[in-house]
Amino acid sequence: MSRLGRLCLLCGLSMAVARCTPAGSTRPPNLTVTGSASTVVADGTATVTITVAGATASVTLATTQGTWLDSGRAATNLAGNGSAILVTCDARTDLNCGGTVQITAAASNGANGTLQLTFGGQRCVDYPELCGDGMDNNCDRRVDDGFD
Repeated sequence: MSRLGRLCLLCGLSMAVARCTPAGSTRPPNLTVTGSASTVVADGTATVTITVAGATASVTLATTQGTWLDSGRAATNLAGNGSAILVTCDARTDLNCGGTVQITAAASNGANGTLQLTFGGQRCVDYPELCGDGMDNNCDRRVDDGFD
């Protein structure tokens, strides 16, 4: 075998060994993420409790809509297994609010899990016009009625 051939063979074997997982290391199990409801009215006050199970490390919860009650932000932290309360956004005042909401849980050891919820409900039923926000909050087809 030529010198170049041996070099290529050695390089190939080195790359294969480098990709092997060391003995005893395992991938952490997936997290189980559940919600107290699968559909929640998006009125800015409704809440849903999100629970994480299977964690063996700290967990960050993130949402694509709404905010966490404890942090007031789109992300919050748990020490491990536990629950956090998600407050819905308000579809009456936020055009981006409503529909599918993705909740992700990511543990510091690499474990993760997801949950999908729906922020729904009627946008306009029994809601007054909120003058000055540029939206038709009460669905009378007039934006900001009575706002001059």
